Amino acid sequence: MYGGNGLGLAIAKELVELMGGTLEAESELGSGSRFWFELALPPAEQSAGAAAAGVAQRAAAPRPRASAPPTPPPPTHRLAARAPLRRRAHRFRS
Repeated sequence: MYGGNGLGLAIAKELVELMGGTLEAESELGSGSRFWFELALPPAEQSAGAAAAGVAQRAAAPRPRASAPPTPPPPTHRLAARAPLRRRAHRFRS
């Protein structure tokens, strides 16, 4: 019913972590999923420059690389990608 390539959540997680926060999720089969994030934000009086410097410092810090199995594209995308290659005599396995 709903589809996507899964990049939105990965991008949101990266942005939240760059700001020093965490992104969490709950999922229940048949009920759906719920996502939220938590950030420790500075008081509004802090200058934008100081806040940006903190984000830049955290972004430059080494982080462990996360990986997830790739999400296969929808069948229609696979078919569309194969058509031009078939014209050039490439063969595919299902």
